[in-house]
Amino acid sequence: MKRFWAILIMLYSTSLIGQRSYYFVEVESQDSAKYKLIFGDYEYNPTEIEFTKSLTKDITNPEIFAQKIESKLSTLDDNERKIFIYIHGMWGHQGWYQEGVLSTFENKVFPEDNGPSIVLSLIWHSGIQYFDNVRHALNVGEFFAPIIDEIFSIPDTEIDMLCHSMGNRVFQGIKSQLKTKTGSQPSIKDLYMVAADLEEDIFNSSQPLEDISNLASNVSIYVHNNDRSLGISKSLNENKRLGLNADKKVCLQDSCLAIVDVSIIQDNEGIGPSLSNHRYFYTSPTVRNDLKLSLSNLPNPDRKVIDHPRRLQLLPLKEK
Repeated sequence: MKRFWAILIMLYSTSLIGQRSYYFVEVESQDSAKYKLIFGDYEYNPTEIEFTKSLTKDITNPEIFAQKIESKLSTLDDNERKIFIYIHGMWGHQGWYQEGVLSTFENKVFPEDNGPSIVLSLIWHSGIQYFDNVRHALNVGEFFAPIIDEIFSIPDTEIDMLCHSMGNRVFQGIKSQLKTKTGSQPSIKDLYMVAADLEEDIFNSSQPLEDISNLASNVSIYVHNNDRSLGISKSLNENKRLGLNADKKVCLQDSCLAIVDVSIIQDNEGIGPSLSNHRYFYTSPTVRNDLKLSLSNLPNPDRKVIDHPRRLQLLPLKEK
């Protein structure tokens, strides 16, 4: 009987070590004078396929939070020390949206064998006015920078990041305030800029992301030329948007940049996503498969070169 319980405990402990951990850092206020970081985690229930959010009261600053992350990583093998950071877009702070995206990541995007061991969601709250949200996204990104500095300082860890829509503006704010000293390799292995609500020339000389290769080894810019949400943004801003209009000129700015054009993909799940063509990173099986292969470091045969070696068109899954 003792032997039975010993084996059971060993198996349970092993399953815990291999389990993916979900954390979040949240800024609830839209007033930069009242910004405060809130730390917590998600408990995933695979039976109900749902996440339960809980605050962590004993974590009060970025350094303590990073120590918790590093402590978790210390229990893993070298090839399991992987972190995935997600930054949502405008109005993506709602609980139902966060939980839906994270469930999709867990069940349909992350590789089964070599996916991230830790997932970190950066949550920021947005209001009704578009241009207020643009300013807020940049400011809150600057406020998130210290925690990202701490995460980037964790040694021997592979980090990937996905930013959606205005979450890319948050990323811009983060980058502007980073103090992490980049070593021989950039801090981010793969950066996925999906439906980016940024200016098309953001990588040009003297622009905010001109030196992106110092921070990310590979940058995949997902675009859809009928993204209706970015179409509205284009009209409001009166200039082209990175996730809507990016062409091969963007690729010429830096060799780390690549465009993945998903304009012909029409398999979004749900009426809203099908109409907007904006949330395809988790509503399209074709795009989810592309992300999964990329995170597995595998080529996707359903990518076709357009007019530049790093400008690629994603074909529907049925087309080989």
